[in-house]
Amino acid sequence: MAADAMGVWAEPVAGACAAFAVVLSAYLFAPAGRLAAASVALVLGSLAAWRVVGGASFPESYGARAYLPTELPLVCTIGAGVVALGCATLLSRRVRFSGHGA
Repeated sequence: MAADAMGVWAEPVAGACAAFAVVLSAYLFAPAGRLAAASVALVLGSLAAWRVVGGASFPESYGARAYLPTELPLVCTIGAGVVALGCATLLSRRVRFSGHGA
């Protein structure tokens, strides 16, 4: 809804937000092997995204590009997952260097 209110295509925004949340949640809530859990979430989520939005096309509101195939939602989704994995890696290094946590 927020993407629609801003006038942007909702699919890439929703996919990116979902991927970021899932990968970072996998890291934050894993009892052990946090980076491994986040990596598995990224791989499984990428496969699911490929299955769900892999054959997307531009919406009608995109004028001349309307209904043309695009990989934009998939790229945004996987890209956000990779960014989240990067954030998880930074968090794990911060925790390790500070002497707290796993």
